[in-house]
Amino acid sequence: ARLAGQLDFKLSEPPELEVVGRLTATPGGRGSSAPLAARFAARYRPRAQRVDLSRLDLEWGPALRVDLTGNAEELDTAPRLAFKVAGTVDGSRLTGHATYSGASGGLTAKLDLQPFAAGLLLERFGYARPAFEVNARSAGLRLEGRVEGKDGVRVEGALGLEGVEAPPWVMGTPLRANLRIAGTLSRLGGRISLGGLDRGELALASSTADIGLVTALTQPRPARDAGAWPLHMEARIPDLSRLPPIEGLPFALSGEARVRGSFDWTDSSPRFAGHLTAHVTRGEVNVGGPLVISDLRASLPLAFGRGEEASAGSVAAESLSAFGFVLRRPGSPARMRGSVLSLPEITYAHYGGSGRGYARLDLSGAAVPLSMRLEGEGVNLATLTTEYGLTVGRITGKVSYLLVLQHSRAGGLVVGGHVVSDPPGGEVNIEALNKLLSYAEADPTGILKRTLESLSVFSYESLTGDIRVGPQGGRVSLFLEGKKRLGLFPGRVQGINFRNIPLSLLVKTFGQPRRDSP
Repeated sequence: ARLAGQLDFKLSEPPELEVVGRLTATPGGRGSSAPLAARFAARYRPRAQRVDLSRLDLEWGPALRVDLTGNAEELDTAPRLAFKVAGTVDGSRLTGHATYSGASGGLTAKLDLQPFAAGLLLERFGYARPAFEVNARSAGLRLEGRVEGKDGVRVEGALGLEGVEAPPWVMGTPLRANLRIAGTLSRLGGRISLGGLDRGELALASSTADIGLVTALTQPRPARDAGAWPLHMEARIPDLSRLPPIEGLPFALSGEARVRGSFDWTDSSPRFAGHLTAHVTRGEVNVGGPLVISDLRASLPLAFGRGEEASAGSVAAESLSAFGFVLRRPGSPARMRGSVLSLPEITYAHYGGSGRGYARLDLSGAAVPLSMRLEGEGVNLATLTTEYGLTVGRITGKVSYLLVLQHSRAGGLVVGGHVVSDPPGGEVNIEALNKLLSYAEADPTGILKRTLESLSVFSYESLTGDIRVGPQGGRVSLFLEGKKRLGLFPGRVQGINFRNIPLSLLVKTFGQPRRDSP
């Protein structure tokens, strides 16, 4: 919209020309971009066919403040350029240098940026920000290339990133990344574009081990087609045990995973569409106690970017155990949206019964990374006590339950549950009830305990229970209503209440699971 400047010239002997000046350019259009201001000083020596740039200070609002020095000379009728740069870009410290030889067309460059934010740089080059940001403590770019034609540069280079943090999956420890490329850069639509990629490799590593490798290349195309093409990508993690823990949700995995897909970065809104396959031989998440999954297989479509929506996949496993209890053959349709994995229709077998529910896992470092709801029915208490390895004695009957679990970064594990028996009830070994009565003091007179001691089993018509687990531990409340004799007369013990029994005492009283139990 407006260009203003002032130049001072000085001509001296032998013929040399000094130029000192300043320029201010105000962008046009409806945007509110800050003006670009430049101050410079240069000396031209025609006999040496050389220009020395002793100063070029660029300032573009608070986002860009750069100081450059350099020179240009003509060698054997071909130009040679060299410059050094230092300054700040969007608050990041920038240093580097570059050279270009017109005789060979060779180009070398080295740039260092601390810290690094990929989204901001893409905006500076005219591209839209990706669906998630990639940040790093520092970035070092090394390029070697050759100019081919008017608008093309053949390049090989490497970008090293230290202290990488890349939502949507927030790791507990920053990663290290090394990107190597070999391809062609071109100018398309007034901005620098990747015209072709012969080889692209992104290696990821933690502080202790190499994690995996991402490869990318452009599909071969007819010479008449111009412009940039989407990238075909493949990422493989051969050993999942090398993954660092996700922030707020410590885990340990063994197995392998692979992602294949296409990344379209040529549009105004970059998009990725692909597929994840994984085989987790064993996985463990610590949520106040170990939650262990065995032989899990996942097949998940993936989609990132504006307007993208991944279709549903599937997740299935051999078993899922928590606090000694085991769900057999759990499985569910699965959908990945950004950092969130949803399992909307979980089904499983459970101690002679069955269950259903849903779960939600957020890998972005959310306040509540894990939530789950499970409903079971037809659970056989005799089968449960046998498989769990309880030493309490015989318990019969079937129950249904509702269990809600949530793990938060602030409060840890919180569990709420309700259990109710199915008709016609069942029987409980008296030894266990006596042990609990000694804690609960349900009958200070001792009459109830002496009555129970005269029985071998307690027959109950209904059983209801509630469980609450929080940061301060767990509590269980249980109510058993005795069966009527001959279907009409009250039983010798009409009912027993246990209120707020510590879960730790309940586990101790009923015995630990056998070592060979799942």
